This record gives sequence, structure tokens and C-alpha cells, in this order.
Amino acid sequence: EKLLGLIEPDRAYPYDFVCFHITKYHKRRSTTGFSIPGRALVSDLVTMAEVISRKANIPVGELQEPYKTQQELAADLDVSTKTIRRWRPRGLMGIRAVFEDGVNRLAFLQRTIDRFVGQNKDLVSKGTAFTQLTESERCRIVERTRELVSQRPMKLHAAARIIAEETERAVETVRYTLRRYDAANPATALFANNGSAPHCERHLAMWRCREAGETPPSIARAFDCPVDEVQRVLRLVQVQKWARLRWDCIHNELFDAPNADALILEAPEPQA
Repeated sequence: EKLLGLIEPDRAYPYDFVCFHITKYHKRRSTTGFSIPGRALVSDLVTMAEVISRKANIPVGELQEPYKTQQELAADLDVSTKTIRRWRPRGLMGIRAVFEDGVNRLAFLQRTIDRFVGQNKDLVSKGTAFTQLTESERCRIVERTRELVSQRPMKLHAAARIIAEETERAVETVRYTLRRYDAANPATALFANNGSAPHCERHLAMWRCREAGETPPSIARAFDCPVDEVQRVLRLVQVQKWARLRWDCIHNELFDAPNADALILEAPEPQA
């Protein structure tokens, strides 16, 4: 990190200089060894940090300083995660850490972010408006999303893309805003944990008609749509309702038998 702060992309640096700043080893005799172009050195240092930290399996709780994930950083700078990936070889160094779910992900330390932004003001200003979402903007994004998912079922990413185009914000900014809203408001969450939206009112109305005893053809006439569409909606609602049920396993001693598969699966069907 310290060496990255010293490197200028348009200059070249002696190998001994680089070796000393990484290993603290200094040769007794100075040599006129080869030099490394600054731009290549920056990219190599970023890669080196990721490779070493990946092998170290550092728990994220041991970082002991503020950090952001790639998605959080993209949202804060109002750029896409693709832009963050493009900036990494240019000096936006991340380290690999093991998060609470056991997955090894990139974490960007706040001091690294501050250094990169300070050294690349022109680059960053081209990729972001450098403005944070206001509270009213966040509210508009949430309400617009609620309007979209009330019209038809829609996944988080699809809704974020539509709203990003309407608001001229990065998709990641919109998606992060919606994720944060759902986490803070589980009772009125817009999306399920897998990013899918709850059923729209039209679909739920069809389901209520079915529960009241209406047939698919009569529902289709009431909603002015094909019978196939009604049947598809009813299947979709039923499957998602089943998915939310808690299924208990009732143990049977046959499960422990050595030939349980044969006893259970190959048993003859009972006579009517």
C-alpha cells in the first residue's frame, strides 16, 4: 500500500527500489539492474496483494479498520462494479478476506480508497458524479420499485436496471439502495432473499378467485386473458406458497434399514 502511494505510472523504478520497499532488504552494493515501468508495477502490486491475501485466508473481522465490499464501493462512488474492476489494475488495491458466510471476497480498505481517489481525481470524476443519493432520491427509488413490482413480478436486477435508466444512476447504486431498504424494513421488503419480487396484486387476485372455487376459464374471462396464462400464474403462486412452508420429517424405522430404498421405493402399490 505504501509503495503504491509512491509510484507514478509514467516513470520507471529500479528493481532494487521495489525490492527494498516490499521486503525491507537492501543490497550492500548498489547495482544498475533493470527498471520496472510504473504502470506495470502498479498492476503487479495490486495482483500481488490479492494473491497473497487469498492464500492467507484472513477473517474479515480481523481487518481492524474500515473497509467496503466491491458492491458497497460501487454504490458509494455511483459507478458500476465493472468500473471498479477496471480501476483495480490502475491502483485500486483490494485484499481477499473470508466473510461471515465463508466466502473469500475482495475488501477495499478505506485508506486505500482515499489514496486511489486522491491520486486519480480525473479518472474518478469521469466515472462518477461524486454525488450521494439524497433521502428524497432514495424514497423515489423505493416507491418506483414498489410500483413496478405491483404491476408484474420482477427480479431485483431487472427493476434496478429500469430505475437506473430512468434516474441516470448506476445500476449498482440502485440495487444497493433497494437491498439496504429491504434489510432495514423486512415487513415491507420489496424482494425476497433470492432477489425475486412477491406476487403482484393481479396474480394474488387470480389466486383468491381460485381459492373461492372459480375455474381457470372463468378467471380468464374475468381478467380478460388466456386460460394458459391463468394456469401458469396459479402454478407459480402455488409453488412459491409451498416454498415458504416448513416441512417436518416424520421418522420411520424403515429409514434406518440397510435396504431402505428397496423396501420403500419398490414396495407394491396398495390394492384399491
